[in-house]
Amino acid sequence: MKKITLITSLMLFISVSISSQITLVKDILQTDGDAWVFSLLDGGSYTVFMYNGNGGSEIWASNGTEAGTKNIGGNIPDIFNMHEKSIVFNNELYFVLETGDTGAEVFKTDGTEAGTTIVKDINTNPNSGSNPDNFIIFNNELYFTADADWFGTKLWKTDGTEAGTTIVNNDVKYPSNLTVFNDNLYFLGEDENFDSELWKTDGTEAGTEMLKNISPVGSSSPHDFIVFNNELFFAAYTDTSGEELWKTDGTEAGTVMLKEINNGDLGSDIGNLIINNNSLMFSANDNINGRELWKTDGTEAGTVMVKNISTGDASTIFNNFIPFDATTTFFLANTEDFGVELWKTDGTEAGTILVKDINPGVESGISEFSSIDPIVQNGIMYFSGNDGVNGFELWKTDGTEVGTLMIKDINSDNTIDNGRGVIHGFSLLNNKVVFEAFSTDTNRELWQTDGTEAGTVIIKDMNPGRGWGTSMEGAVVINNTLIFNGSNGINGFELWKTDGTEAGTVMLKNLNGIPNGSNPSNFAVALDRLYIQADSTNFGSSRLFATDGITSDWVIDNDNGPIIGPKAITEYKDKAYFVSTDFSEDYGIFYTDLENSKEFVTKINPGGFANISSFFHYENTNELFFAADDGVNGKELWKTDGTDVGTVLVKDIEPGENDSSPSDFFEFNNNLYFMTTKATSSFPRSYKKTLWKTDGTEAGTILVKEFDFYGNNYPPYFTEYKSKLYFTVFDNSTGAIHLWRTDGTEAGTEAAYVGFDYPNNMIVINDEMFLAATNGEEGQEMWKYDGENAEIFKAFYEGASTGYAPFTNFRKLVNGNLYFTVYEEGSVKSLWKSDGTDEGTVKLLDNFSYVNDLAMAGDILYLSLNNDANGTELWKTDGTEAGTVLVQDLYPGEDSFGFKNSSNPSNLTALGNDLYFSANTLEYGLELFKLENAVLNVENQTLLNLDLKVNVYPNPASTTVTISSLNNDKIQKIEVYNIMGKRVLLKASEDENNKTLDVSRLSSGIYIIKANINNTSVSKKLIIK
Repeated sequence: MKKITLITSLMLFISVSISSQITLVKDILQTDGDAWVFSLLDGGSYTVFMYNGNGGSEIWASNGTEAGTKNIGGNIPDIFNMHEKSIVFNNELYFVLETGDTGAEVFKTDGTEAGTTIVKDINTNPNSGSNPDNFIIFNNELYFTADADWFGTKLWKTDGTEAGTTIVNNDVKYPSNLTVFNDNLYFLGEDENFDSELWKTDGTEAGTEMLKNISPVGSSSPHDFIVFNNELFFAAYTDTSGEELWKTDGTEAGTVMLKEINNGDLGSDIGNLIINNNSLMFSANDNINGRELWKTDGTEAGTVMVKNISTGDASTIFNNFIPFDATTTFFLANTEDFGVELWKTDGTEAGTILVKDINPGVESGISEFSSIDPIVQNGIMYFSGNDGVNGFELWKTDGTEVGTLMIKDINSDNTIDNGRGVIHGFSLLNNKVVFEAFSTDTNRELWQTDGTEAGTVIIKDMNPGRGWGTSMEGAVVINNTLIFNGSNGINGFELWKTDGTEAGTVMLKNLNGIPNGSNPSNFAVALDRLYIQADSTNFGSSRLFATDGITSDWVIDNDNGPIIGPKAITEYKDKAYFVSTDFSEDYGIFYTDLENSKEFVTKINPGGFANISSFFHYENTNELFFAADDGVNGKELWKTDGTDVGTVLVKDIEPGENDSSPSDFFEFNNNLYFMTTKATSSFPRSYKKTLWKTDGTEAGTILVKEFDFYGNNYPPYFTEYKSKLYFTVFDNSTGAIHLWRTDGTEAGTEAAYVGFDYPNNMIVINDEMFLAATNGEEGQEMWKYDGENAEIFKAFYEGASTGYAPFTNFRKLVNGNLYFTVYEEGSVKSLWKSDGTDEGTVKLLDNFSYVNDLAMAGDILYLSLNNDANGTELWKTDGTEAGTVLVQDLYPGEDSFGFKNSSNPSNLTALGNDLYFSANTLEYGLELFKLENAVLNVENQTLLNLDLKVNVYPNPASTTVTISSLNNDKIQKIEVYNIMGKRVLLKASEDENNKTLDVSRLSSGIYIIKANINNTSVSKKLIIK
């Protein structure tokens, strides 16, 4: 007798008991977990850093040797975080550590566990810290700001002992911009009137005073303090002059505005203060020449504009002032003529010049938003530049145009990351510049340069091939050794070091030996295969994998390079279409077939991001519809027939660059319905929701009706019922969401029922609509609706915060039953099922916390469910209380805090007889698993049909099949589903009593025909030979 496995919610099954077990499909990413050390602080002869270890966060120190790399925070319980604020004082490193006991407070260390202690718990309130900041050394003591009592940050000082850690003055709040000048500490502070002014202190309470009330009306808010020619300069605001440049000699009388550059109360908006060639340089706007470069010698007469770089009243945007030598300062200037380029100044108009127009014309040669700060070494400045041809690469300058040139085109393939070579850096190491770079042959690795092309070389290909090997973010040089995050493709990202040689580039310590995971996601069934996105050690980024559950898995690839970040995987025309990017193509649409080849279809937005999230197969035209942004028309309605020329914009619903953002596609009466967002006002920003329909043509894409917009973007829950399309929308007049319906015309689009609010998750059972809703008196409950009247079907639990909780995005029936949860008292839930009758509504499981994911395999419902005893693990139910059980605890035991470990099954997906999912285990990390024989098998080929009102012939069939009603009833619609429960065919029959379907494109197997007859659904089995 032949055994047939069926997976569908439409049939009743004859079941037998079979054995099931969970197995690992493949350990895709066979590496240790990443340690990812961060907040590397420079302690002089050692570095202190944080690492999120197996038992929680840990504080470590390293002197650059493996033996000298140790956990120094073993005596500090419950570490949460380490801030990137530190200072070396009296040969110890002072830093901010946040723990569960103290909150964020000042700690100190000498690099040993015994020498790592809290200085003082300043804020002793439970679960609160003082959040220390603004460290500065003054008069042999360490000064900083801290909040001891929630009533404002104050100025503190310490000699390194708890007793010697005291508040300086309790009268001034929110000190900042701490600057030492002439035996006093100057700062911005707030007085009892909440005005921010200039203060100074000698370190004593009595010696702490407001130097001058610069702005009697409001606050002067002084900032950008800098000492020049034995005076303290800063920017400050007054109500009469706006923000201008001020100076002080430390006395009230000597605190004066240097010059009113912009006459009137607008101010000149001072910024970019830096000392250059015996002058104080800054940027200012005199309201005549725009924002330009100025300088001062400390006198009003000597305060002059250096140069009007952007001619006329246009402003120049300045960034990154970098001292180069005794007379020259480099800076970035953004002008209308050149974009962002490198300039230099010696303080004179003639000496303020463009060094070189690196990217000729108005395009920028340097990014003003780059995280790569230039660095000066031996009279040469190194930086990342883009000449418009080679992408961002390694450049250098000696200050002359001819001496400003690209050192090396590290990434010569412009199809890879637009040719960008330099990624992160720079650091000085042993008289060379070290940086992170992406080359034509490697991923992000460690490089160094001596300023010549030949001397610009990779130090070590740590993770060979396309694996990511280096991260220079937060790297620090200790004892002539660079310490950084690195990976060899085996151990994950760990603590590495280099002395600038290949042999001296080694893993310093493997902090995390726990196996890494490939993070499987974006599960999709197509071509009778499971497609997933997963991380691979060999390629170092998310790739597309496939398996048929029988033979080996495959990584989908071709000669052009790997697929990066695949998503929206959809079966169409015997191919699997998806959206991705790779090293040779911009973000676009691709497909793969049963031969595992990858073919490029089209680019929607060349060089940009099309923002495609999903495809919808519109059966009436046999095309894929989707929302996309082509960079010109905003995010609008598109379609594709699987070819480049057949991928077109259907309609620009919101003209110009505005987005209509089509979503929630649903096929009804041979048209495709969807929702859009329409902007009605830019200030204040407001929107409307609009319902549209399309037949696939621009002319046939029609607005059905406009609605008010609900800020939380409530989904419409499209549901077909009694020849109408039902959905939910927000009504601004009632301030609630209501149930609406449409026949496809504006006149026929109306409110369906107003006796409840916030309807959601509608589903039809036995010709009645069931849904979740509230009437204002009870919480969310299950209602039933017949198209005219509605009533609460069952009040599961009294109270406004308890009651019916349907599974969102799982509006399916399993063997005619609806599964859902009920919120009960104490935030616990229970699992229920209902067939739409009171006696058929029963509880299956009590006392769990939540359900993360669920899927149907055959007539078994699988759930990723959390309870106190097992954590989040895989459960199943056959619809009985006895059959609702834990499948297997994949991650037993508890963590260091006493909480139950969880494998967190997710992406539950049925394929064939098996259930696939991602799960996290101690042995493998987050990987792909499957439950074998997850469905219930039948012992014969006889299926118990739900209804015998239709005839299907021939059956089995190969080319065509005819469906006819036995009672000469009219057939409104016919749907065909595969054994995975996926609809593969949809036809409207125009109220005929028989309909012939073309099934030649369907592969061999068992299918279910679902026919709508007189607004009632009936089902029959179909076998395709």
